[in-house]
Amino acid sequence: MTVTVCLKRVVWGMVLLAIGLASAGAKGPSVTQSSYPKTLNGEEIYIIFSTEEWDVSAEFRDGAGTNATFLQNGRIAAVDMGGGGPLDGKWNVKVDESLLCIQWERVDWPSEGCFRMVQTGPASYEFRDPASGEWNWKLKILNN
Repeated sequence: MTVTVCLKRVVWGMVLLAIGLASAGAKGPSVTQSSYPKTLNGEEIYIIFSTEEWDVSAEFRDGAGTNATFLQNGRIAAVDMGGGGPLDGKWNVKVDESLLCIQWERVDWPSEGCFRMVQTGPASYEFRDPASGEWNWKLKILNN
């Protein structure tokens, strides 16, 4: 039963992705400029991160920043802009809760946890605290 549900999600995700790409001519879900900001649902978040690799420039609420690559296999490769070297992490999507969860390895940043994902422009997003709605990450997609 789990396999069937996963396959249905993958097929549904590919259908949504194809519709979005065909209508928008761009990567990610189809969102018109007048509809920003848009809080993405779990399926949209899953499609974004599971269908291709994303290179991002990120600013964190605490003032730190990083360049990171979100890999399709649920991994994150990042560079600590404060001089701490390379960082590794994991991401996963809680589809039913519309949350993107991030966990870093070997470092305890306040910028880990589960977030709502809000698209604020054609290639910009915010990861927001689900309780307060305040942003924790501001992202720019570099390979859009």
